Amino acid sequence: MLPEREKQIGARMRVFREMLQIPRTKFSVAIGYGGERIAAYEAGRARLPYHVFKSIANRYDIYPRWLAEGEGSPQIKNSFDDRPFLASLTRTALFSDVYDQHLSSKLARSVEQAGADASATVELLTRAIALLEHVEPGTLTAAQRRKILQFNALQARLIRKIKAELGIRDVVNAKPDPKRPA
Repeated sequence: MLPEREKQIGARMRVFREMLQIPRTKFSVAIGYGGERIAAYEAGRARLPYHVFKSIANRYDIYPRWLAEGEGSPQIKNSFDDRPFLASLTRTALFSDVYDQHLSSKLARSVEQAGADASATVELLTRAIALLEHVEPGTLTAAQRRKILQFNALQARLIRKIKAELGIRDVVNAKPDPKRPA
């Protein structure tokens, strides 16, 4: 009988594959492991080895923190660097053990840094918006107008990204997406 955490990792692995809308057979071929083996991980009948996780991460950018803890986004490009410890791992090293020993604290620090960076960015955007409110439209040069349009486009992209991450459909009323688990 596997620990509950290992079953949850397998269940999240299945959710990830289904989120990508990839059949298990195609998924297993893409990462280089048999379908029955993948089924065993997904069903919580076997513990996920790190080398299998690494194959999934290399091919599909699965985020280790989400897989291990269910936190963050399931898919993030270049979300972690395992080069410092990869050579020291055995072929039988388990994803959960490697995550606990090497990745969890590193990813937690990167999340904290991202939060600080996001706060600083919001502060800069707030200042920029406040300054733009005092500018007379007729006094702007063509180059300045283009920069403001670029700023507006970037701001819109940022809002869409935040809405998607939080599962919010309506920013004004901040309604969570009922299809997205809390």
